[in-house]
Amino acid sequence: MGASTRQTRLAVFCGTERCGFDFVELSGGNIEIPAFRHMRDSTRKREAFFLDFAEQIRPVFEKAIVYVTGGFRTAPAMVNAICDGITDGIGLGRPITAEPAADTKLDPDDYMLTATASNMQMGQMGKRPFAELKK
Repeated sequence: MGASTRQTRLAVFCGTERCGFDFVELSGGNIEIPAFRHMRDSTRKREAFFLDFAEQIRPVFEKAIVYVTGGFRTAPAMVNAICDGITDGIGLGRPITAEPAADTKLDPDDYMLTATASNMQMGQMGKRPFAELKK
């Protein structure tokens, strides 16, 4: 990310907290990173595409809770990101919306299939009463 882009993002994030936002999710995905398919293996193995960005941005927030969503595939990577203070929590997207093993059943490079499956699963979850979800 170029210096001006980084400065712009920092300014935006500083402004969100000043405006009273108490929660920020750093996210994106295949549609925002078309080069995703061409990432180096080391990037894929590291998991969480936005972890480097989150690590740079995290110090900007004094009070807001920061979540990172995108790319996590293993519990140890999620735990490390939280324990290292990079994020306060992990947002789980398409692979976990309704079926924990979905990521092993769907081709991760087929964006339309995974997005459609995710939307269908979220729609199904939305039909359940909130009180039932708390059990």
